[in-house]
Amino acid sequence: MFGLDELSLPNRVLNALLSYFDYVRLTVWPVGLAAFYSLPGRIPLWRSSLATLALVGLTVAILRAARRRPFLAVGWGWYLVTLLPVSGLIQAGVQARADRFTYLPSIGLFLLAAWGVAELVPRRRWRTALLIVAAIGAVIGCALATRSQLRHWKNTMALWTRAAMIELRLDEYSAHMQSGSVLHGKGRFAEARAHFDAAARLKPGSADPHVCLALAFSAEGNADAAMAAYRDALRLDPNNDLARRALDALAPRRPEKQ
Repeated sequence: MFGLDELSLPNRVLNALLSYFDYVRLTVWPVGLAAFYSLPGRIPLWRSSLATLALVGLTVAILRAARRRPFLAVGWGWYLVTLLPVSGLIQAGVQARADRFTYLPSIGLFLLAAWGVAELVPRRRWRTALLIVAAIGAVIGCALATRSQLRHWKNTMALWTRAAMIELRLDEYSAHMQSGSVLHGKGRFAEARAHFDAAARLKPGSADPHVCLALAFSAEGNADAAMAAYRDALRLDPNNDLARRALDALAPRRPEKQ
């Protein structure tokens, strides 16, 4: 859980507004999905303003039309309320948002789609046939899109490689950190260190890649390199307890005076 000292309330509100907007966008057009969405260091004012205007405008339009079409208020209200606990106002984890958070809220959007499409199609004899064909076409389109994504989820390494980073628009730092962690777990320490080195270059102010480098060096039995990496981590983050404890454990003990 993040405290307000780590992630301020204004940043939470801005991230929540963007999440509400992006979840709708990705539900309608699911392109650029990722396994992890990093919290942005700074949210551009134009993005937050655009998201706010879009959400307020859509809400006002739905409320005005709800007298004649109550399903609009039901679907939109379902989406707004059920997404609130996972919108980021109460921040758990380091993700900006997660696609799995929309499993329940998206029901409201699908209510809007189901009744809205039926309202838009003229009431003619061919209406039912047209809706059936459209529904089948949508299912086939989703199936084909899903099939194209399966190669990214074949195994853990496939998910976190550079190919996944490009196709799923995962940020490069997270891709290297995750790839290194997977390789470390497989005992491929030299390859893991290459990814942690790359991550350290991408975020020179982060202590995490150096801690991971130290763990890889330790697993290889290279205590001196591990200690150097832990010192780098402490230089960047003096409060890193993991690095401090590990460094104390690796430090050579001085012989006691007789």
